[in-house]
Amino acid sequence: MKDTMALIEAVLLDAEQKRSQNNALKEWLRYTKHVFSDAEDIVDDFECEALQKRVVDTHGSISEKVPFLD
Repeated sequence: MKDTMALIEAVLLDAEQKRSQNNALKEWLRYTKHVFSDAEDIVDDFECEALQKRVVDTHGSISEKVPFLD
């Protein structure tokens, strides 16, 4: 997935250079950048959750280590 995102980013950079010549390209680029940004956020969320799960699996959760105080 990261390779695909890198390829899309390269295409976006090429389109960025040509956008002043084409209004349709300018709108497509604006829309695609928004979608790409959302996709990056989703990938970041998955990576964060995977890391959190790995830490909990390795070290246990904080609730298991800190006693609950009333």
